[in-house]
Parts: sequence; C-alpha cells; structure tokens
Amino acid sequence: MVTPATTHKPRRPWLLTMGIGAVVVVVATAGVFVFLKLRTPKSTPASTAASTNRQSNQPAPTATGSSSTQQYISNGNDLNLKFTYPSDWTATPASNNNASDQTIALTSPLTSVTDSTGATVTAKAVLTIRPGSAQAGELASGSATVAQDSTQIGYTSPTASQHQYPYITYVHLAGGQNTGSVFDEVIITGITKFMKGQGITADSLGGLDPIISARFYQCSTNACDGSGATALNLTGDLWQNSTLAQQVQLVFTSLQLS
Repeated sequence: MVTPATTHKPRRPWLLTMGIGAVVVVVATAGVFVFLKLRTPKSTPASTAASTNRQSNQPAPTATGSSSTQQYISNGNDLNLKFTYPSDWTATPASNNNASDQTIALTSPLTSVTDSTGATVTAKAVLTIRPGSAQAGELASGSATVAQDSTQIGYTSPTASQHQYPYITYVHLAGGQNTGSVFDEVIITGITKFMKGQGITADSLGGLDPIISARFYQCSTNACDGSGATALNLTGDLWQNSTLAQQVQLVFTSLQLS
C-alpha cells in the first residue's frame, strides 16, 4: 500500500510579522493613554473653586467660644434698661456710663457661620439699642422688605411696663424679590406684626421706643467694616441654630426696659 505524500502548505512569515506589529501598536497606544491620563490635572468644579477662593480671602475667626455672660446697665432717661450679653462681645458706651442716651452698640467677635448657600464664612453681628428719637437709617431707602412673617419671643424677666411677648421682624435690606426668605437684620417691633413681602420703612417703626435691632455681616477684613463688611443673609434655620444668632436672641430675651 502506498502512503500518499503529506502536502505542507508554505509558511507565510509576513502574517506573523503583521500580528506582532499590531500587538506592539496596541500596547504602545495604551501606554501613551495611561501616561497622559496620569499627567493631566483634574479640573476643579467652578463652584468648588469659587468657594475655596471665598474662604481663603477671609480673616480668621476671633471668637473665644466662651459661654460666660455679663450684665449691661444703661442709666439714661430714655435708655434706662438692663440686659445680659456674651463676655467676649464689646459694648459701647461702657456699662453704667450712658446718662446722655447714646446709641448702645454690641459687637460680636469674628466667628465662623454657614451662610444661606451652605458656604462657611467669617461673620459678625452688631446689635444696637437706639432711643426712640433716633432714625432707623438703614430703612431710609424704602427698598427694605420683610423676609418672613414676624414671630414672637418672650422676655425672661420683663418689668411691669414691658410687654412680655414682643414680635421680632426679619428684614431683607436689599429689597427686591427675595424668594429664599433670607434676611440680614432683625428688629424687635413690639406689638406690631409684619407679614412676609411687606415693605418696611423708618416710618413703619413710628412710636417704637427704644429701637432694638441686630444686623449680620460677612467679613473680608479683620476690621470687618466699610467695604470689608457685606450683608450676611440668614435663613430661618440659621436664625434658630447658629451660635451667633442664638447669642443675639440671648440679649433680646434678657432685656429689662424701664
């Protein structure tokens, strides 16, 4: 029996060369991609960058975090009153030194606050007690609006001549449309209740004596005055829960008016 001869197909070396070349190209391309990926810096979202820049340009807080308080006494004819305030706040004029009925100003130290946008900012509060003859100059433009319905607070130890449950009114000084219900000033408006969206002027406070209010500022300088202090917008939640706002409420509720 004759065994047929085995036929061998001729080898094609050019196919092997092409295959090896293709593998080399793929590996090289992958290597370049990984190299560029590692070297390309990650972009920072615009909102995050803006927030970082805003925070880096702010002065450091100076609040001590102390919970101690002290009493202030005003011995004037019109501003004949007492109240308690945080020990690390400054008061002018000095206690027991206001026979001429000067406006009393309480200023908080710089402190960290979360604003209405969720950003952490450096801020302060300035609480003023003005005689009834003074004018609420911040309301003179006629553009201020009530940000939320007035709510009542209770004085802890009112005098016989003092209404125990006055209204606090939340004022947005910039005016215009205020869809977020934010505010940068609170005023004790006595027995007068204001409604959200209502305009408020100095005349709206006619008969109010004394004029007791607190304004909130965001600080870009250590002095936090002039151009270094801009309005800090608060929400109802921040008013209830931030330490700075709670300190203002402490002063409000401790007032004893003669």
